[in-house]
Amino acid sequence: MATDLIWYAWIVPVSPLFGKNKITTFERYFLSEQVLHVEKSNPYYRLKNEEWFSKKVLKAFGVEEKGLVVINGHTPVKVKKGESPIKAMELFLLLMVAYPKLISKQLELWAILYYIILLGFKLLRITRF
Repeated sequence: MATDLIWYAWIVPVSPLFGKNKITTFERYFLSEQVLHVEKSNPYYRLKNEEWFSKKVLKAFGVEEKGLVVINGHTPVKVKKGESPIKAMELFLLLMVAYPKLISKQLELWAILYYIILLGFKLLRITRF
């Protein structure tokens, strides 16, 4: 029963775990038409740049102290195109530690190592995939 719920939450577009309107893994590997590769992110991912949204997420988890951040894992960061993993006035961080080779070539991903210290945090770009 529990595995059914987890599987359902993972594959249903309205689930916050899904994050997109559809997953196009099959299309990316086997079909060349770029229009079929498009995946639209849900509002959570579209709002990650907004300071008010990050504050709302922190509040929902009962943590509103200064210096705390939302850290979102397994999210591609297009560093080569100038995208920064730091969003929403330093309240939202994107962390990408692994991704399939095909997609990493397209997105020019970097592994980001982070650690949290008492007075804040630091991000270190350590290696390219």
